[in-house]
Amino acid sequence: SQILSSRAACFLRQGRYTQALEDTTRSLMLNQKNLKALYRRGIANMRMENYEQAMEDFTTAKKFIDSGSGVDRDLSTRIGECQAVIDMMANHNNAFDATMMGTQGNNEEEDENLEDDEMNAYNYEDNNVEGGDDTPRISPPPEMGPTTDYLNFNWRELEVEASYDGPTLPLPRTSDPHAPLPKITLEFVLHMVAHFKGRRKLHRKYMWFILTEVLKVLQPLPSLVHVKVGYNRQDEYPPHSSTPGGFFQGLARQFTGGSSSGRDNDPRTRRVTVRNGTFSICGDTHGQFYDLVNIFEINGLPGPENPYLFNGDFVDRGPFSLETVTTLLAFKLLYPEYVHLLRGNHESRVMNNLYGFEAEVKAKYTAMEFDLFEEVFQALPLAAVLEHQVLVVHGGLFTRQNVTLDEIARVDRFREIPDTGIMCELLWSDPKLSIGIGRSLRGVACNFGPDITENFLTRNKLKLLVRSHEVRDEGYSWEHGRRLITVFSAPNYCGMMRNQGAILRFQGQQISSPDIVQFSAVEAPKVAPYFDIKNIMRVISAQQQRNQQLEQAEEQQQQNSQPIKY
Repeated sequence: SQILSSRAACFLRQGRYTQALEDTTRSLMLNQKNLKALYRRGIANMRMENYEQAMEDFTTAKKFIDSGSGVDRDLSTRIGECQAVIDMMANHNNAFDATMMGTQGNNEEEDENLEDDEMNAYNYEDNNVEGGDDTPRISPPPEMGPTTDYLNFNWRELEVEASYDGPTLPLPRTSDPHAPLPKITLEFVLHMVAHFKGRRKLHRKYMWFILTEVLKVLQPLPSLVHVKVGYNRQDEYPPHSSTPGGFFQGLARQFTGGSSSGRDNDPRTRRVTVRNGTFSICGDTHGQFYDLVNIFEINGLPGPENPYLFNGDFVDRGPFSLETVTTLLAFKLLYPEYVHLLRGNHESRVMNNLYGFEAEVKAKYTAMEFDLFEEVFQALPLAAVLEHQVLVVHGGLFTRQNVTLDEIARVDRFREIPDTGIMCELLWSDPKLSIGIGRSLRGVACNFGPDITENFLTRNKLKLLVRSHEVRDEGYSWEHGRRLITVFSAPNYCGMMRNQGAILRFQGQQISSPDIVQFSAVEAPKVAPYFDIKNIMRVISAQQQRNQQLEQAEEQQQQNSQPIKY
């Protein structure tokens, strides 16, 4: 019983929750009072979103320990977390029901979905907002494509009201859609981050500026981008400090007085030489904006001397998804050669409808901005290769064994994520311990073993596969004989997982052996999530039924000695 429980603990650290659940169940069959096995099975059930079973395990474990002890308090906390989710599922008056079921009311109804203090924080006199039932509608339906005529909206005519107190750029107010625009500045981006941190809304005109301009940067990129890491290069950029700390060093002495000024006409502009520098990879951030700010505090701001790659899943689940992804897109626009953004499975209209980003954007802006975000998401590259040695993807590898980098580069990414094929598997697949290809419990893509990883890397002359997509207790995990590493950068995921976050930091030529930077969650405002637990649980329930059907089909095929098709 103890051996099985201990092995389950290892599985939990690796994010192997199905295996942990199996081992703890077998352990409890041998010893029903194994406290550690009960606790670990509860954790596995939580991670698999089986909250009722998790609460049952924690409640049973509580019977075997002394009241008032540290363990007792921890179990009580876990029980409370499970109960909170169960209560949300049972609450048929959830404010987000109508939104997540795909029905949108008028602006007044949407405003009621936010807490009073949040509405006060985001309000300023804005004469330019049009949304809700006033937004022009077109076909097809929302799950298939845009619902507004956003392509014909001339955002340049928007007026910036005198009451607006956020970051600004000298954008002309004009009906000419081809009028020249200024470049984004570091001053603007830093002011925007401070504005977001104070829970204020970026003016709609500047939001459109960022989204439309970053599209021009993203669209020409290939689906597989090649990135240099340790190299000599000179580029002309404003002086930039990537040194961590001090909320970006007092936001560069309040935007203008420090060495991080980003004005394009600043006489202090110099040529930056990058020699065998660092390169950081960040995993899922999932709308945890305050943790993203903490990453920059710990590891420095993105820039010529401190390049980053953000590996997808910027949005959904977390309540500040809009602020998170807008910050990353702004840095991409500011430093296109030194900030790299890849698409995750949550950069998708279907997932955004289910897990909250659509509701968040429509609450803070309109349906037109949401449609524009979706166009930006479809322009994000799917994969990156560092120094011809390290492949970075959000999900994982493929059911087909002979996929090449050239095939990935040729994928047409300007669409919704399909249910099958290379694009789907790049964003949805997961590694597994055993060899071969297996069926994924997610119901899409596959699980791939260490032999699949080894064969793919060898065939494509690579040394390492970096991916994200799954929570890890330590924020990362080495897998498949250290040929694969998972990195996850949203600590205390969803406010209840208690995991650490991590980023990978490549130093110079050590391309296949990155340093690991771990961090804990920071305090953030308590804001109700924009996703509907009940709707998600309905999807999970349907998926569980589909998995059962696949298992039955698999057993039948094995009996008939037929090849199994996933």
